Amino acid sequence: MPDPLFDIDPTRIVLETAVARVDLHEELASTNDLALDLGGQLTTAELPLLVVARRQTGGRGRGPNRWWADHGALTFSLVVDTVEFGLAPRRWPRISLATGIAVAETVMSQLASDGHSASANPGQGGTRSHTVQAKWPNDVFLAGRKVAGILAENVASQPQRLVIGIGLNVNNSWREAPAELAAVGTSLMDAADRPLALERVLVELLQRLHQHLAGVADETLPLADLWQSICMLSGRTVTVAVGQQRTTGVCHGINEDGALLLMNEGGMQECVAGVVADIL
Repeated sequence: MPDPLFDIDPTRIVLETAVARVDLHEELASTNDLALDLGGQLTTAELPLLVVARRQTGGRGRGPNRWWADHGALTFSLVVDTVEFGLAPRRWPRISLATGIAVAETVMSQLASDGHSASANPGQGGTRSHTVQAKWPNDVFLAGRKVAGILAENVASQPQRLVIGIGLNVNNSWREAPAELAAVGTSLMDAADRPLALERVLVELLQRLHQHLAGVADETLPLADLWQSICMLSGRTVTVAVGQQRTTGVCHGINEDGALLLMNEGGMQECVAGVVADIL
């Protein structure tokens, strides 16, 4: 009999979210890789497509990074047609950030519904509180440790189609992680001291993601304000790397286009791409 804490019902996903088709797998190397392949083959009527794996063995992050996801993690990729969604290309840089906000909100909501206090700001809540923050451009942290990663990629054969990959640590206790990762990651189960229902987490996250993507499309999502409320870099000296180029400054959040704002002797710098190489 299926374990209700780990089972995912594709029928419920389609009924309760905007997803048109679900591809559920016991194990995949990378949900993004399969989603990129299927995203070039399917008709518009079959989108958004959700590719979800109960176990992912070779998840990818930005650049050479890899995502560790043992049994109990929520690993999935969503294929959306940006034309059908009304997402103009100039708004695409906002998508990863809107996704990060949806993930952070879901984490806070799920922990709150489990009887815990979840806050976007350090120092709030009682002894069972858990701080949820986002690190530009694509990571979500819980109590100072990484709980989720996001990777958005275009489908090569149909560039207007976008794959949004999300890895969220739900029931994969980080106590079982490789030794070199154990101190940097966590999971919802570690925070709640019990497993959560994966399907419930997935449904809420997909609902929030659809809402925020619609807000990006019609420009009603207050992206900068929402990000500022969970930004873990604000007020800190940050170095952003793009290839060999380095930009260092004090973080002032993001602008409405999703660029990271760094203030240095040259004034306010807008980092539209790159990775955070150093935080002081």
